[in-house]
Amino acid sequence: MLTSATPDNVISLLVIDDSRDRAEKYINAIRNAGIAVHADRLDTEDQLKDSLEQGLPDMVLCSCDSTRISVSEAMNAFQEHKEIPLLLLYHEKKDQDRAPLISAMRFGARDIIPRDDLNHLQLAVKRELDSLHMRRALSAMGTKLQESEDRCNALMESSREAIAYVHEGMHVRANPAYLKMFGYIDLDEIEGTPLLDMVTEEYHQALKRMLRSAETPDLGEPLELEAKCETADGQDFDAVLELSPASIEGEPCLQVLVNNQRYKKELEEKLAKLSTLDVQTGLHNRLYFMSLLAGEQPDKLTSPSGHSLFYITIDGYAEIRNETGIAECDRIVKELATLLAQQLSSEDILARFSEQSFTLLTPNQDKKELEKLANTICGAVETHVYQSDGKYLSPTFSIGIAIYDDEKRLPPADFVSTALRANEEAEQEGGGRYAFAGKRPPKASVDSENSEQLEEMIQEAVANDRFRLVYQPIVSLQGDNRENYAVMVRMLSEDKQEVLPSDFLMQAEKNGQIVHIDKWMLEHALLELRRQRESGKNIHFFVPISGASIQQEDFLLSFCDTLGQLGANGSSLTFQVSEVNVRSRIQDIKKLVDAIKRIGCELAVDHFGLLPKGESLLKHLDADYVKLDASLVSGIARNAKKQEEVAAIHLMINKSGAKTVATGVEDANSLAILWNVGVNYLQGYFLQEPSEIISYDFSNF
Repeated sequence: MLTSATPDNVISLLVIDDSRDRAEKYINAIRNAGIAVHADRLDTEDQLKDSLEQGLPDMVLCSCDSTRISVSEAMNAFQEHKEIPLLLLYHEKKDQDRAPLISAMRFGARDIIPRDDLNHLQLAVKRELDSLHMRRALSAMGTKLQESEDRCNALMESSREAIAYVHEGMHVRANPAYLKMFGYIDLDEIEGTPLLDMVTEEYHQALKRMLRSAETPDLGEPLELEAKCETADGQDFDAVLELSPASIEGEPCLQVLVNNQRYKKELEEKLAKLSTLDVQTGLHNRLYFMSLLAGEQPDKLTSPSGHSLFYITIDGYAEIRNETGIAECDRIVKELATLLAQQLSSEDILARFSEQSFTLLTPNQDKKELEKLANTICGAVETHVYQSDGKYLSPTFSIGIAIYDDEKRLPPADFVSTALRANEEAEQEGGGRYAFAGKRPPKASVDSENSEQLEEMIQEAVANDRFRLVYQPIVSLQGDNRENYAVMVRMLSEDKQEVLPSDFLMQAEKNGQIVHIDKWMLEHALLELRRQRESGKNIHFFVPISGASIQQEDFLLSFCDTLGQLGANGSSLTFQVSEVNVRSRIQDIKKLVDAIKRIGCELAVDHFGLLPKGESLLKHLDADYVKLDASLVSGIARNAKKQEEVAAIHLMINKSGAKTVATGVEDANSLAILWNVGVNYLQGYFLQEPSEIISYDFSNF
């Protein structure tokens, strides 16, 4: 690789000549030609060797008359540095023997120039300077090519896709996924073996024809072959082989991509099931129900026009779960789902909308008929006998009913929210009953533009402990056996109605109250962690902290005191900081990381990927997890550019030593893309909405 101690527009020149005046004349001639030069004159062979070894000169002028450093000594020194141009200057005489000069050219001198012919000198220096710039550009391109190849190699090694390279039909390279697919442990086992050995005999001729076709230089699209492949132990499986031209270390070869159709079919079936059904109850899930309301299931419904929506919740769900335990509570929910379905007609559509709620769409808008159906449901639940480990339970339903208004034509989310508000009214009246939408809005009314109102509400919440935690699972795609949850805080108004985080967190940041909220959240998260750990669960929490808390000198002291008082373990906690706060407080973050690592905690950078120079940020930060901003994931299944962007960001994050968490995962198609990219973890409503109950079944993944 070429190096230079001077900028690209200035050349570093060494001059070997006994005469300082002649050396200065050469230098001035070069400068007069418009070439910026930084020059030094050498007196000894050791100085020349040192300069060459350090890669300092861009060019060397050597006088053949020098007595301090002879031409032969200079030529010997240049044998290991032939990339540096050497120009020889000689005193032109009549009948001069030119044999030594020609010999010097053979041994690597770039030119021999009469020392009084300054025009020749200028032209030779310009020529070598152009050559120097071309070599530097070539070297830079070579470096970029090597970096690109390194990134491709890293991506290939970490890819879930089975990839191999063959030359003249023989394996020369394969990634771990390819070896695993065919039942091999090491590349040595298949290196040099024919690709034909990977398919059953009846496909040999077809594969030979495809190999010959793939070697044509003008091959456009990759070639595909559906074949039956064979593993090392003789097991066969259906696969699609995709061949395309490639190169390894400059040598042409073919890239082979093998898609195991069995795995693909299993994944598609699993994704199809996940995308439409709730595994526990067998009912439709939230995603399917919302797509139904949006008219995306034309075989079922083109519009909710003419329909009514029931939002049904299990009263006292948290108490039932605490009293019976997770497994028994799940059985009761399934029993309730079955009982609920038995009260409906074939035209009604029932879904499990959340952990403790169901939604029902019925093609009826007659209020008396709707009341009759609601009474039937409530009565069936109340009269049903439930028994759990000798304990007799009597769960009830609260039902909110919304009739679709064809004039307002509410979007699906607003239609559901209307029924939800009616449901909350029924709950507040004691449960076990129904309410129609439209009587009063139960949500806390907050004017987000009225900072005084917000500040007063936040102060009251802090003073009266009016907060609650909700949890959303973070699911590993690569075998992490911990049960990871993102912890979020919700504020309650004076009448116990939930205030959205978007309505209060920004104001809390502005007036400094966020520090109190952070402390409350950490303390209660640690309490919940201890309870979950005592019950035998391998729970791990991701808890967000604000920039204001990071700057508090006593924040970590207070946290450590809380850890000690509760007997909690720091290794069960990951601090989550937004990328914006990391960038604006990098020194404080570094101190925080140094401190929390000593007590076993980890660090996650949240909302990552929207700001430039993310790679530089991660180099300066020992992050364990990086959570991609939800906007990067939104619509990724239909956006090839986003897929490439997320793949590049994921690779960059993994190279930094951190693991990737994709947030905002809302559908099965996005999950499939992210799985293929290789992200480490997923979080989003497709898996589960935030809930007060910690109960996600991680065995699904």
